[in-house]
Amino acid sequence: MLRRSLSTVPSGANSTVMRWVSSAAMSLVLIAVVSACSSDTSSSGITTSVAAAVPIDSAVATTLPLGVTSTESAALAPGFELGADGVGDIGFGAATDVVVAAVSASLGPSISDAVATFATSIDGINVDEVAGLGFAHPIARTVCWPAFCAFFGGADPSATVFVGWDLSHVPAVPLTTVDGVTIGTRWSEASDAMTVQPGGCPTAGFGSTISGVELRVSGGAFSRTDGDGEYVELLPDRTEVTVIGLAAGSRIIALEQGC
Repeated sequence: MLRRSLSTVPSGANSTVMRWVSSAAMSLVLIAVVSACSSDTSSSGITTSVAAAVPIDSAVATTLPLGVTSTESAALAPGFELGADGVGDIGFGAATDVVVAAVSASLGPSISDAVATFATSIDGINVDEVAGLGFAHPIARTVCWPAFCAFFGGADPSATVFVGWDLSHVPAVPLTTVDGVTIGTRWSEASDAMTVQPGGCPTAGFGSTISGVELRVSGGAFSRTDGDGEYVELLPDRTEVTVIGLAAGSRIIALEQGC
């Protein structure tokens, strides 16, 4: 797994590698997320990002980006689309209960539901210094279904809204981006739909879809250390690179650096 750092990253290997970081069992919350979203954490797991916080109205009466208000119910097709600003017709900013009900109607009952508090603010990011984790909001609620997790944030546990999602394994029903990218998509077969960046861990790197969804990819060599011990970025052949994770929005992050 890969993880992203909150702190300023030095040049060289870490400037690329730290975009995604591994989530070893740093807290009960992160353990719950990883165990719910993944049964094979060696290849993927919770993806991490510090996206801009979604504005939250204190009365939770926000009009949502995709036309669903926080007080309305919503429905998702069994194979709903994954987007850079939400899922299906539900945008970031939707009330937690609306999203949980809609995703559960599509994927079945959730298998974990955890709440965490990030009480300390460092450089605009809320952190749990003991657990070594960070989030874009003081309160994080993470609800997971097999392979898929949704993240909700806010200033109060009773008023969280949808702020991010993560797909870490092949789901029971097809979940793809509007570009047609999903777990297992090979770069060579989706060159018009996705891009991959050079550098990363030795055999894992990062990319994005044209629509803006973040990608975790593997296959081939993304980096190496030369004879002088210097980090060297590489970019594998497109036929070697496969998508192993997708994500968007704000998710719980690990503060440490490393592959």
